[in-house]
This record gives sequence, C-alpha cells and structure tokens, in this order.
Amino acid sequence: MKNSAPSIKEITETFKLGLLIGLLSMDQVINFADKYIEHEANPDAGIIEVSLSGSKGINETISKLEEVKGIYDIQKPIRTILGLIYIESLNSDDISEITYKLYSLSLNISESQIGGDLYFELNSMDDIKYLVTDEVIRKRIETSIGIYKELGEEFLKVLL
Repeated sequence: MKNSAPSIKEITETFKLGLLIGLLSMDQVINFADKYIEHEANPDAGIIEVSLSGSKGINETISKLEEVKGIYDIQKPIRTILGLIYIESLNSDDISEITYKLYSLSLNISESQIGGDLYFELNSMDDIKYLVTDEVIRKRIETSIGIYKELGEEFLKVLL
C-alpha cells in the first residue's frame, strides 16, 4: 500500500481520533502544532489555535483540531489510527487495552466511513476477549488491521 504524505487536515483528524480513544496524548498534539508553526512560513490559523488550546483541556483541543481547514480522504485518518493501533499491539502485553481502543474507535466513526465488515470487527473486538485467547485476538487484529501498518508508520514520522 503506497501512501502519500498526509495533509495537515488528515494529520489533525488523526490527532482528533487518537485523542478521543486515548491512543495519542495532548503533549503529542501540542508538540506537533508548535513544530508545525515553527517550520511553516504561513501556518494555518487553526493550528495556532490548537497550539494555544493545550492548557484549556482535551475538549477544547479536539474542537480546535476540527476547525483546521483542508480537504482530506475521510478514511485515511481512520486507517492511520488502525495502523497505529496495530503497531502498538505488536509491542503491548495488554491485549485488553488494544481491544478497548479498537472498540472506542468504532464508537467515534460510522460504519459507512470504514465499511461494514471492518466496523463490526472493531465494534466486537472488546467483547470477544472474554471468549478467546489473547493469541486468537492478536491474529484477528493482524488479519483485520495489519494492512494499515504503513500508514501508522508514516504518521509516527509526523510525531518526531
């Protein structure tokens, strides 16, 4: 899966979803906004607002992320988050935390944004942890979202 560099709107939508599900932190968002402002000759006014929103709390930051202007593929931030969750699953011993993030993501998107089968998989992932072994869940995670690993890796470069 070959990907182009994410647009500023795709980045801010990814941060918004990441904050909503507890995958990304306020510090990561604010650090990105500060670096973006520092390196851009004419930074988006919305990014400036994001940078200033940190002391006002997560809800204010999410609101400011939504205000950043731009056109984007509505599925790309979701797929990027799936890639980040997949990468986290490779390094995490706590499969419950991973399945909860997948479930939380399903609560913050619509079925039409990602497709019915994947949406159902995300939505049910937290429930099946009581029915099958961690190894079975890890295999399901790999099968259902492993294809988005490259998008997650691309986004990790944004965080650096």
